[in-house]
Order: sequence, then C-alpha cells, then structure tokens
Amino acid sequence: MDGCEPARLGDKPDDTLWCWRHDDASDLVVVYLRTLYVVRAKKLVKLIEVPFAAGPFNLPRAARSEDDAYSVKLNVRRADDGKSMTLIDNDGPRDCNHALDYFSGREDMTADSAAKFRAAIQKVCAVRSRYTWDAGTLRKAAGK
Repeated sequence: MDGCEPARLGDKPDDTLWCWRHDDASDLVVVYLRTLYVVRAKKLVKLIEVPFAAGPFNLPRAARSEDDAYSVKLNVRRADDGKSMTLIDNDGPRDCNHALDYFSGREDMTADSAAKFRAAIQKVCAVRSRYTWDAGTLRKAAGK
C-alpha cells in the first residue's frame, strides 16, 4: 500500500478506509488503484478496488508535481451522507477524452506502446460512475 485515509462511507463511516497503491502493469504504464476496506470483526475486509489513474512508468523528466505523473486521473466525490460516491473526470488535460486523444497520431511512440497506454486509460475511464452503499458494500450504480 502507498497510503490510506478515512473513507467515511456506509452505515458505519468510521469503519471504512480508502487505501491506494500503484501497479506496474507493464514496463511502460503504471496503474494507480484505490481499494475500499471496512472493519468487520476486528479485521479489514476488502470491498472494492478501482483504478483511478494511469501514467508513464518512467517519466522523461522529473515530475513537477504529483499530478504530472498521471496521463489520466479520476476524482472521488463522496456524498455528504456517506451513502454514495462518484468517480468523475478531472477538469482539464487529465480527463478521459484528453488522455485518449493524446495518443492519436503520435510519432514518438510505437504502436505497441500507444496500445498499452490506451488500454490502461480505458481501464481507468471504464470505472467512471456513481457507486452506492448497498447491503454492506459499495456497488456500481446499475446502467452506468
């Protein structure tokens, strides 16, 4: 795990925790994942894991900020009542549309490299949706 923070979701919001980690999906792409845990019977139970960002494994220059490491990144918006949350596009150049457009017609990447990045970005963008607390877990809203 790279880090954790209170999630404040569900019936017992003080018993939920968001943790995040990165997964080196290939030698080119890093996928960043958020995992929701809940405390049950004094044990952490994994409820859901979603990719929330992706970016290059080796940056050609030192990242100026944490966000420079991402080609795409989703934001988490938790409802005030803690009964739902939404994974939405970032504003600006790290949203799903800009990230996918970035690989169109690039001559400095091989087709294989571009395909790996595109697949990682599509994986992240596929989880955009509203998630609701239901029967002790977080579920993706139907039809989203």
